[in-house]
Amino acid sequence: QDADQKRIDAEKARDETKQAFDFLVAAFRKSDPSQNGETLTVAELFGQAANQLDTTFPNRPLIHARLLNAIGQTYDGLGLPKKAIVVLERARNLRRNELGDDHEDTLTSMGNLASAYESAGRMTEALPLHEQTLELRKAKLGPEHPGTLTSLNNLAHAYWSAGRLADALPLFEEALKLKKARLGPQHPSTLTAMNNLATQYKDAGRPAEALPLIEDSLKLRRAKLGPEHPDTLNSMHNLALVYQSVGKQTAALQLF
Repeated sequence: QDADQKRIDAEKARDETKQAFDFLVAAFRKSDPSQNGETLTVAELFGQAANQLDTTFPNRPLIHARLLNAIGQTYDGLGLPKKAIVVLERARNLRRNELGDDHEDTLTSMGNLASAYESAGRMTEALPLHEQTLELRKAKLGPEHPGTLTSLNNLAHAYWSAGRLADALPLFEEALKLKKARLGPQHPSTLTAMNNLATQYKDAGRPAEALPLIEDSLKLRRAKLGPEHPDTLNSMHNLALVYQSVGKQTAALQLF
């Protein structure tokens, strides 16, 4: 029975995804001048699409939520967090009502909404929502699940942005430890976590701890990704900054 229910749920999710995809494709075609004689911005297209959901998908709250989530993330990516917040709040509320507080889709909407609050500078709302999302993901998905690691990283960055360095650093350290255990020491995501932690150590005035981490990050990225990969270049730049902070000007200049 569990297997049958999982199959039914998977088929339903695929159907919802296809309908959502088809709807967004149709919405984007409206930017084609041959279709309606005018060209619209992406933000305008998504605004129109959000307003048409009730008509296009009556009584389909989960499809509404899926589309609103996509639209909200796009708004946030376009630097329009206020617009993002409006639709992401709707998505979160729909998923919470239909699926419950700790469903994976609800948690995704919560995390996206917290990031939009952060983008808008509304840290008093962003921080508790990031914290709640992390707590629920740990309980529901486990500490090493990719969604949990995403929330851990998001909360760490939010603490850092809010000036709460003492709260941020342990989370960056935990993220690196968990990624090493789950993905291995040379996985690109692990190397990103190493680079992030090294940067935070430097910014916190702890260059002695930053230096070996960023040197290892650069060495492993060169070997794994090649000398010209953007991530490798990012590690080179960050190592140069650390060298500069400890007075190794010649080594810093060579890297720059």
